[in-house]
Amino acid sequence: ARERRLRSAGIRLEATVTDIRLSPLRVKREPRWIIRYHYAYSAGQEYAGESPALPSELAQKWRPGDTAVIMADPRRPGDSLWLGEMK
Repeated sequence: ARERRLRSAGIRLEATVTDIRLSPLRVKREPRWIIRYHYAYSAGQEYAGESPALPSELAQKWRPGDTAVIMADPRRPGDSLWLGEMK
């Protein structure tokens, strides 16, 4: 429900990747990765977010400093959704 809400009512913003970390989650013994990012919303207010646990082949495309597209909730700008799209 949260993802659906953010995809339909969220605002597309640019985020900067800050870190890529190994997730404690594994799927079929394969490691998963979390991409952390930060973004600014109205008046320069800074927020941070993170992706869901991603498979290695998706996480390997990203490096700290890369710019990605996210969706942020206009009512609660600290609530964001990783889209996995490069800007």
